[in-house]
Amino acid sequence: MGSRRVLSFFKIFLGTAALFLIPLTVSYIAVEFTEKIFIFKKRSEVQITASEIVDNIHSRTIYSRSMGAANILGILNSYVKSIVLGDLPNDHPLIMDLQEVLLKESNAEAVYLLNKQGIVVSYSDISPITLTGQNFSFRPYFIQAMKGKHNIFAAQGISSKTRGLYIATPVYADRRSDSQIIGVMVVKDSINNLEDFIRKYEDPVFMVSPQGVIFASNKPEYLYKVAGSLNQEKKKVLASLRRFGAAFDKDAEELGAILDGKDITLDGEKYLVKTHPIDWNDLEGTWNIAYLVKMENILPSVVRHSVFWVVFSVLFIVQGMIYVAVGNRKKRMEVEEQNRKIFKAVEQSPASIIITDSGGVIEYVNPKFTELTEYTFEEVRGSKPSILKSGNTEDNIYKTLWDTILSGREWHGEFLNKKKSGEKYWESVVISPVKNHAGEITNFVGIKEDITDKKRVMKELEAARLTAESATEAKSMFLANMSHEIRTPLNAIIGLSDLALKTDLNPKQTDYIKKVKNAGTSLLAIVNDILDFSKVEAGKIELENIEFELDSVLENIVTAVFQKAEEKGLEFLLHVGSDVPPVIKGDPLRLGQVLINLVNNAVKFTEDGEVELSVKLIREFDNKAEISFSVRDTGVGLMEEQRNRLFTAFAQADGSTTRKYGGTGLGLSISKKLTELMGGSIRVDSEYGKGSLFSFSALFEIGSRAVPWMRYGHEDLKEVKVLVVDDNSSARQIIREILENLDFTPVEAESAEEAIELIKKHDQSDPYKVILMDWKMPGMNGLEAAGIIRSDLGIKNKPYTVMVTAFGRELDRKTIESHGADGFINKPVTASSLIDGISSVIFKSGYEKEKKAAESAENFRGVSVLVVDDNEINRQIAAELLEDTGASVFQASNGREAVNFLKSDERCDIVFMDLQMPDMDGYEAVKIIRADQRFAELPVIAMTAHALDEERRKTRDAGMDGHITKPIIPAELYGCLKSFCVTGEFGGICSVSAGSARKEPDIPPVEGIDFKKGLRTVAGKTELYMRMLEKFAVSSAETDKKLTAELERGDLKTAEMTAHTVKGLAGNIGADRLYEIAGRLERLIADNGEFSAAAEEFTGEMRRLLTALNEALKSSAPVKQPEPVPAVSREDFERIMEKMCSLLEDDDSETVDYFMSIREQASAFFTEQEFKRLHKAVNSYEFEEALRILRSEHG
Repeated sequence: MGSRRVLSFFKIFLGTAALFLIPLTVSYIAVEFTEKIFIFKKRSEVQITASEIVDNIHSRTIYSRSMGAANILGILNSYVKSIVLGDLPNDHPLIMDLQEVLLKESNAEAVYLLNKQGIVVSYSDISPITLTGQNFSFRPYFIQAMKGKHNIFAAQGISSKTRGLYIATPVYADRRSDSQIIGVMVVKDSINNLEDFIRKYEDPVFMVSPQGVIFASNKPEYLYKVAGSLNQEKKKVLASLRRFGAAFDKDAEELGAILDGKDITLDGEKYLVKTHPIDWNDLEGTWNIAYLVKMENILPSVVRHSVFWVVFSVLFIVQGMIYVAVGNRKKRMEVEEQNRKIFKAVEQSPASIIITDSGGVIEYVNPKFTELTEYTFEEVRGSKPSILKSGNTEDNIYKTLWDTILSGREWHGEFLNKKKSGEKYWESVVISPVKNHAGEITNFVGIKEDITDKKRVMKELEAARLTAESATEAKSMFLANMSHEIRTPLNAIIGLSDLALKTDLNPKQTDYIKKVKNAGTSLLAIVNDILDFSKVEAGKIELENIEFELDSVLENIVTAVFQKAEEKGLEFLLHVGSDVPPVIKGDPLRLGQVLINLVNNAVKFTEDGEVELSVKLIREFDNKAEISFSVRDTGVGLMEEQRNRLFTAFAQADGSTTRKYGGTGLGLSISKKLTELMGGSIRVDSEYGKGSLFSFSALFEIGSRAVPWMRYGHEDLKEVKVLVVDDNSSARQIIREILENLDFTPVEAESAEEAIELIKKHDQSDPYKVILMDWKMPGMNGLEAAGIIRSDLGIKNKPYTVMVTAFGRELDRKTIESHGADGFINKPVTASSLIDGISSVIFKSGYEKEKKAAESAENFRGVSVLVVDDNEINRQIAAELLEDTGASVFQASNGREAVNFLKSDERCDIVFMDLQMPDMDGYEAVKIIRADQRFAELPVIAMTAHALDEERRKTRDAGMDGHITKPIIPAELYGCLKSFCVTGEFGGICSVSAGSARKEPDIPPVEGIDFKKGLRTVAGKTELYMRMLEKFAVSSAETDKKLTAELERGDLKTAEMTAHTVKGLAGNIGADRLYEIAGRLERLIADNGEFSAAAEEFTGEMRRLLTALNEALKSSAPVKQPEPVPAVSREDFERIMEKMCSLLEDDDSETVDYFMSIREQASAFFTEQEFKRLHKAVNSYEFEEALRILRSEHG
């Protein structure tokens, strides 16, 4: 009885358990299946989000403005190319300014350039540190960029210890991306900019390195953790890479395999993971973005519980009914119906679902699968999924798939599959294994999504990007071609007009031709404005960086605008501050372009009053000068709305401005861009009806060469008392300041009457030496006063009277002398014009006269010239200008004709060669010419409209000796003739043939010295270069010991100067390595850096170079001296001395050569002691001492 009760209880228990167990199991399965559907949909969303994150990262890195700007600079900027090639010293100011602009515009941390050895040659940083001279050739970003790959390198800075992105792009030798790579430009950006973007996502985002290190994240606690396993060996590898700082010098934490395509558990929470590669071209592998979403958030607990209890309740009731009415068929059918409802969700799923057995044979597909693939269920049942293969998926993908799912893990990937109709489509696929209670795999479930449209959109976006880049390149090519095609006929019109004006024309013809020339010049200016603006907008404008005299630029502006000001009766004033450096380094052409535009506008819009151009020094630092330029007028002024659009392209004050005054409306816009390129900014202050003030500042390096007019007669003119007479107080003030700066003693008078009283008053004590007299003044004018001073004052010490007037061009010497004046100076005055005007009346000579005499065309009778140009008019202009010098001119229309001409028996002394010609261009022609030993030393001069440094370098590398621009400037053309074809003078005393002047030194090669580069610094003069080498060997013999001693005693200023001196000498002789080492040492000493290693390298290189040079000099043949020539007359000697003085005054590089050629004839007119002193002074380049000897001994 008891046992039956137990058995009965056991049956009841099993029945009750079954009633609960089956609904519980099925409910759990239902929850899991529902979760898989949700997860599948979420995976697609997460993948899209990961892709969007990477797209945004790409736009901030590999496709960023920083990468674009660095890429453009590496292809186009000639100064960037120059510094990486070593043609410019390290940290050159122009490059530093360029880097500072890029630093500011890109909001970066550092910008720097590396040469092809990986050494930093220019470095700019937001902090005061500098890495110039450091070697980063080991950095992967440098290695990749030198292979031509733009890349992003994420790492912790070696010096800064902060994480950053290194944007690296190649620097090319030419303006083409298929040319040789000569260096690398790097922009270092802070990782903070990228992390700021990532932080907008709430779920974890990891930026994972190729080694699996989390380098950036919106969850800082995961930084430097490693995805995957981390053993000691891997830890050592990570520590040795140097890109993660000291992160792996201590214990590091590993995470799950987040890059393996499966979900992971972090801190007890399960996460869905999607990854997407980042296209950074990293040498060490592919970076990835991992985007994690918490599983709990995918299927919220409230939904999970609802599904569970609904299914459980339904099944519990059903099972209860089954339990009560077991065997009832109708009830069994109802149970089956409930089971079908459970799978209805699968049937209606928007995803394509496929179920196979463990061998991959298809058992089930849902309707979405049949709709997408066009196969029916019957057609695919019993087949394998490979029925969809297109043949375009790599076999290793299938291998990875099967390895993953057979190991019990979920696989994610993409397939390019094929429908029944043959149409191909892309699918994103997730395949999961299904296991039984024993853990054995019984089935595989695949959930798939059609991503064909998404792939197509991405491809279209890439095509659009490539099209945009192609359009930009086409625009650049169009502008380059238009520049050549438009300017060529305009240059011809201007050049032919110049030639016509040199012929005999009647007044009417002269008037017509002048108007043709003026119209052509105006049209050329408009075309230049339009092309310049296009270049500016495209970022194609490059600035030169050459030494020039600021006064020369200002005098050119005076010449260009004076006539217009004079015609309107305007007073044109020029005020240059006494502390403004007279010689600066920059782009004189572009500076002049801005100033001429501003002054022209001022004259154009001013009907009465004055226009003043002022130049002032703002500050001076690190051998740089920031200079302010301003143009003030008393014209119509501007209203506020006019000022607001003043610098907008194609805009003028209003529509009537163009009709009344002409112009393109581009001048001020171009000027604004140019001033920004020069490191400054332009502004305007104006009040309607009261005039305007335009001003801008620019940064220049201070020049090193002397200004000839500053030395001319300086000692003799020191403290000369000068009376300045002008009714305009501004004009008086300007002249007085210039005179004070030149060590004169100026006194002012505001009228001729006052001046006469002052002259009489000071006649007996402290008389005036010079009177600078304005011509047109109220009351008595200047000429009347000059006559009274000369004839009627009865004074003992008559001063020299120089007329200073804006109307000086109306005066001739006869008129001046007839009124008692001694000379005149045109307003606005400059320091050089004042020196010339005063010295011309005191010494009856002057710098300007000497300069003009030196620039005049020589007699080139007997010289044969070949002009090569495909444009007949260009050839005609050049030929007629050359024939005016007496030269014999031959012509060729292309490079092939030129080569054939030279190969004939015709003698030729020099060739002027155009570069762009049909059939055979100038570059190819000069290669053929240089290959023929007969023409190895023949001077070949390039003629081109391109005046950029890059173009000059290309012509030099091609084998050409010089470069002149078109339209041809006669003085430039004659200067080339004079440099390469010097003719005989004084019976052949200084005859030097071009061939002998260009011969290389007759000594063995010296490692570390480029003889060709050194010869270029002395215009190819071999004997002068040999003397430079000998002098360098002697003067530098103890330099290494001298520097060591200076550093040991802490005399850093002297040591810096020693390094600076050696740098200059090394550059002159072509010792590039020593030049670079000395420059680096100079900077380190100046910046109080660690210079010990640099000093050791300097002394080592000095010793090695001097040893090699001395050995070479010992084995060389003695320099051949010119053959003795017959003695000269006293008259010829005086002429020789006159030229000698002129060369000495101008610091001319020909001085030593000239002296060596005349020394035997000249020695007869000196005592032995005098001549030894003169010889020593000239050979030591102590030109001022040599000039003093000549003047003291021979007047």
